[in-house]
Amino acid sequence: LVELLASVDEHEEEVWRAATGCVVALTAHGGALVARWVSAIPLPAAAGMLAAAERHRWSAELSGHLVRLACHLLMRAPGEGSTGGSGGVADGVTAGASAAGTAPLGVPQSFGGLPRLLYELV
Repeated sequence: LVELLASVDEHEEEVWRAATGCVVALTAHGGALVARWVSAIPLPAAAGMLAAAERHRWSAELSGHLVRLACHLLMRAPGEGSTGGSGGVADGVTAGASAAGTAPLGVPQSFGGLPRLLYELV
């Protein structure tokens, strides 16, 4: 659903708040994001949530969590697929990251390209 919102270029803040809240509710357990569950989020959806956070000037804390979520998605090991990760509650969302810290080729383009990635990280 969030990927669809991003693809139709939805701009209403209430819609993005509800969608982001649903994503958090479906990917967290006991206040921590679960890497295995987060890994199922499509990159365009993560990019859309980040764009909404920027557009609507959401808190720096929430934006930071969304950046961490996007980093986890970008740093999956190439063989992990969409259900990789530690299988348990992660300390944040770093448990499924690859040891080398590299994203598979082509992933940044589905996120919005290298310029978008650098913008979010800087």
